[in-house]
Amino acid sequence: MSRAWMDMPLGAFDLETTGPDPREARVVTACLAAIDGPKVQVDNWLVDPGIEIPEGATKVHGISTEIARTEGIDYLIGLKAVRERLGAMWAEGRIVAAYNASYDLTVIQTESARLGLAPMIIGPTVDPFVLDHHADPDRTGKRKLTDAIRTYGLSIGKAHTAEADALAAARLAWVIARRYPEIGRLDVQTLMQRQALWYAHRGEKLKQRFREIAESKQKRAQAMLDQAQEWRDRADGVAMLWPIQ
Repeated sequence: MSRAWMDMPLGAFDLETTGPDPREARVVTACLAAIDGPKVQVDNWLVDPGIEIPEGATKVHGISTEIARTEGIDYLIGLKAVRERLGAMWAEGRIVAAYNASYDLTVIQTESARLGLAPMIIGPTVDPFVLDHHADPDRTGKRKLTDAIRTYGLSIGKAHTAEADALAAARLAWVIARRYPEIGRLDVQTLMQRQALWYAHRGEKLKQRFREIAESKQKRAQAMLDQAQEWRDRADGVAMLWPIQ
């Protein structure tokens, strides 16, 4: 029988970046952690993205443009180092946990392409964001990492630092695998296929909801335009001449 992913040695990965769009964002900080029971080896990077870090991003992760420029390493050197360590983790036979992994991996691939680096071959990855949505689809409320951590009774430490978020993703993956053994027992190939399908299914539902909201707002807007035209017509019909119209 194929080995269950939950029995594989675990890694953890997270990026903090310049913005929310993974096709535009640049890396600011990164963390990769190798987890072997109580032993955790953590590698952290602070890099200079070469552009101004927006104030909104700084409020999230605490790294300003000045800090990145004065304390961060060269961007290309940092990106290569992160890629190398991530690839090494997969080569070691680890499955890497990353919360909303499609964001972090898209940043890596997009930035690699921008800098002329070969695309990475993505290895075994477990995304607790995807697993949680599939396992508990009807739960209301937000699904950010801090929300999921509370839901599963875990702690995160200093949220929105790459190290804290990476380790939190690993904890979530471990807990979800054991709370939902039908997920934890999947082999890696099946897990990767299922995560792609589950993510697409969630996206389709979200797309449909957004379309319904847009249609509702459009109908309300049209109704308001119709009412506005009625008031214009009434305005045009106001009598101005006396005593004979």
